[in-house]
Amino acid sequence: MMAACRWIMRRSVACLTGELFAHSPSERVGGIPRPVAARPIACKAISAVLAGVMLAACGPGPAVEPAARLRVADVLGAAPAAGFARAMEPRELAFPADHGPHPDFRSEWWYFTGNLRSAAGRRFGYQLTYLRTALHPPGAAPPRTSAWATDQVWMAHLAITDAGGGRFFAFDRFQRQALGLAGARSEPWRVWLD
Repeated sequence: MMAACRWIMRRSVACLTGELFAHSPSERVGGIPRPVAARPIACKAISAVLAGVMLAACGPGPAVEPAARLRVADVLGAAPAAGFARAMEPRELAFPADHGPHPDFRSEWWYFTGNLRSAAGRRFGYQLTYLRTALHPPGAAPPRTSAWATDQVWMAHLAITDAGGGRFFAFDRFQRQALGLAGARSEPWRVWLD
């Protein structure tokens, strides 16, 4: 069924962009398909039919109520959460262990930043950040049997600045810590998000 939904989506996009009708090079401008005068009406009709089929056949199915609800304010909350350690005073650090995760704390992050210069002298800056947020204090997660269940959520953020070109790019990715999809360890040191 998902393959059929993808096919319908591709056909709708092709119709809307004119690729479904533009076959000859004369119907393309700069490599971009150009719908011919009478074709937009047919295109709208075909798109409407395909969209209706897709909505009917590819809908999400019956609604399933989640077992538990999380509020963003509760997860990111400013108020201290019971059961988590807090950094209230200086403490002795021990490396390499302190490069790795601290699961007793609700959140932590790893930053990698730098500046690069191309062989031609063009300047770039980058920042790669991994953020971990615990959904429950250690040992307080409700019992779950799914291998997908997790009590840790991860985000990776990559920002690249092209100083010479005056451009900025940013990318985000989210993942759960279930099934080894994301995590951190101290020995050997590794932080990842697949």
